[in-house]
Amino acid sequence: MASQARFLLQFLDAAAGSSSRDLQEDFTPEDVDLSEAGWSTDFACAVLALCFVVTSFASYDRDKSFHFMYMHLGTFIAHLFGGFAHAWFPNRASDGVGQVGFYVTIGIGYLGNCMRYGWGWGLPTCWKVFAAMNMVWLTVAAVFAIVNMERTTERLDDAESDPDDPFKPDTFFGFGELFCAIMEILASIYYVARVDRSFYAWMASLSNLAGWVSVYAVGLYAAGTGFEYDTRITQLIFHYAMIVFLWAINELALRKCKDDDENTPKSSSRKQQEPPINSSESEVEDA
Repeated sequence: MASQARFLLQFLDAAAGSSSRDLQEDFTPEDVDLSEAGWSTDFACAVLALCFVVTSFASYDRDKSFHFMYMHLGTFIAHLFGGFAHAWFPNRASDGVGQVGFYVTIGIGYLGNCMRYGWGWGLPTCWKVFAAMNMVWLTVAAVFAIVNMERTTERLDDAESDPDDPFKPDTFFGFGELFCAIMEILASIYYVARVDRSFYAWMASLSNLAGWVSVYAVGLYAAGTGFEYDTRITQLIFHYAMIVFLWAINELALRKCKDDDENTPKSSSRKQQEPPINSSESEVEDA
């Protein structure tokens, strides 16, 4: 009995030490979450989004709801390349040393997010203009950071960032990321405020808001106060919210198609199905 109790205590002590060590390792050592929980759920979102991209060509109305295909496509791009960045290229040059792959993959990922808010909701042209400008900003900033940083192939490095003197090219890129997040949030609010207030529209908007706020609100608070937190939690909230978001967008698109079918006058369709009257037969009947 004593040996069993001793073994249990040793097991609990080892588990506690392992949890503490894992938690510290996942604290974004290069200002990017590199936990398995984060990038694996990124890829799960990408797979689901790709499925909806494929089915949208067969299920969505080309005039009323096909713009939601761009929402799925943008989500696929964002989370596929976001997963690449978090899994294999997490070394951001916030300290002046970083991987080229980070700015390539995360930059392409954010282009997918720009596609989401610019084209995915079917909003007025001004949203597309903002999205295009955001794309240009991110592309130029990524190239600027790659050219000026000290390049490495390692996922982690020994360089330390100075809060009072950050690496300005990376800060420039970060402004593009922040603008994209703000536009994602504003587009979600605008859609339910001005375009559609149905149940699935609210589900899509709220889940999208929950995802972006969980990452950026907590991240900005931590950056300003020095608060440390487990980034796996916010990454999981973000990605699970995106799964709900994709489902809600698909339901919203399908219901728009269904509503259009129900609003089509049956009399007009009946008239189209009636065979044309033979003129000679009508003349005989008149005689």
